[in-house]
Amino acid sequence: MANFTNHRQVRSTRVSISLPPELHERLLRLSEQQQRSLSNLCAVLLSAAIDQQAPLN
Repeated sequence: MANFTNHRQVRSTRVSISLPPELHERLLRLSEQQQRSLSNLCAVLLSAAIDQQAPLN
């Protein structure tokens, strides 16, 4: 999984997605529990999900 605790400045790309209200609420609650920003939580979860996928070779 990608390391999102690195303190070096890294340029990130912004994306915009539409979420069902229930999913948004779940993500907000989880981000609060983990003391992360919503953006960071989404990046961590997406990275973990992609890492679990089969290689795209």
